[in-house]
Amino acid sequence: MVDLNSKSIELLNFFIYNDTFGLKEGREQEKIFFYYPNDINVDRKIKEVGLSQAIVNFSRIFNKFDQVKCLKTEKTKRYFYSPEPDFWMCLTVALPAVDTVNRENNRGEPETMIDYSDDDVFDGIYQTVLQRSYGFLMYFYGRYWHDVKLPACDITCVFEGIQFLPLDKDTYLRLQSLLLRLEASSLFHNKEDQKDSSNNVISRSLDVPMSLVGINDPPENRAIRKPFACYTLLTYLSFLVCSNLSQQDTHTLYEHVTQSLLSGKKNEEDHLSHSLGATQHNTNHNARFCRFLVGGGASGTPLQKVHLTGPDQTLDRYYLLVYKALDIMLCILLPIELPTPSDEMYKNIDEFLAVRLSSLSSDIKEAIISNRRLYTTEKADLVPHKFVYFNQINLATKTTMHDKFGLLSRDDAQHMKYFCDINDDFQTTGDYCESLIKTRQDTWVFAKKGNEREVYILINQKNFNLAEIYTEVTRICNEQFVNIFFVE
Repeated sequence: MVDLNSKSIELLNFFIYNDTFGLKEGREQEKIFFYYPNDINVDRKIKEVGLSQAIVNFSRIFNKFDQVKCLKTEKTKRYFYSPEPDFWMCLTVALPAVDTVNRENNRGEPETMIDYSDDDVFDGIYQTVLQRSYGFLMYFYGRYWHDVKLPACDITCVFEGIQFLPLDKDTYLRLQSLLLRLEASSLFHNKEDQKDSSNNVISRSLDVPMSLVGINDPPENRAIRKPFACYTLLTYLSFLVCSNLSQQDTHTLYEHVTQSLLSGKKNEEDHLSHSLGATQHNTNHNARFCRFLVGGGASGTPLQKVHLTGPDQTLDRYYLLVYKALDIMLCILLPIELPTPSDEMYKNIDEFLAVRLSSLSSDIKEAIISNRRLYTTEKADLVPHKFVYFNQINLATKTTMHDKFGLLSRDDAQHMKYFCDINDDFQTTGDYCESLIKTRQDTWVFAKKGNEREVYILINQKNFNLAEIYTEVTRICNEQFVNIFFVE
């Protein structure tokens, strides 16, 4: 049960319904396709869905062509989104409560009043969270909502961007070579399947890796040259290194990895405590700290199934394996037509990846340390400015506000609210605009939008005047965004 007097933003419910179903009395439950949380009685579910349907129908009186987006009450905010005809998705959050003493009762005693503030609940953020949930539901069929953390949502949720990690040529080529060898190998087949595949003259006659055959090949080629591991995605900490998925699927899986699997230091400590027994057959010291986060057989977590959108807009099912080696996470998506991975298969994959990925993780860490400009978030508190940058074209996001696990400090969380306020204003302005404010903490916040790019800069210089601030902004843009962000 969610406490409506909580000091933080909390998720009350999330549900999907179709208003053309369950029209007869006593069959209202047929409207509900998904409801979270599931541990409440049916009557309460029907009541919440009926209320949302009434709100939607009432709003159509005033505007038949635009759907209702948000309804605010004293204690809650309810968001609406219709991704498909007749289907509605609703998200309700509890506003944070603030205790105030502002009057006396009849006995002359101070009376405590509970005030609910919506200053921290930005409509743009939670509407984006609701819309993005449609992609997660199609991808994971509802499991995403067990891991969502609404208070952690900030302006990066609105951007729906990806933090890329640039690598030097040698390291990147080593990584690509490893992934191609993995995809073209026979690790994903059991012994009996490997025997059958060895008799396939057509596949043995191919002189190119099977992974190079894409989903855009003709159906007859796809049936013959089906790769063992169709898709892979690799991250280092919260940065995306490479992926051969579509942009939409890459973003969805990247969000799952960074928000659910990479859950800060607690997950890291849990990983270290379990990894010794997971890879005892490895001889390399670093390889001891490697294990499956998703999959892994009897000793691991349950295997997941995901759904990718094919070129003909159909949903194709895949097994999802996630393997972690030090700071690297490798997601492997196997066709559902392959046999269910066995313990022997997991052991073979572990033996193949543990030493190689551990070595790559160490090399990437050394490269980052030698060139700190590629990775500035680790020492972000020591610099006089922080920023968030977003490129709408390729979804590239760069931030020094968050730590390496994507978390905000208390002070940065307060400044992030200013970023969100400015972003809300930018939604109603033109393609080119900028804003400059001085906060209550005597810091400066500068924001600029143009050329399908946005940048938000926090400057910790209390004694700067306007001219000095603009000079500092120009210097930061020349240093951090040369060739990727225009400076007038």
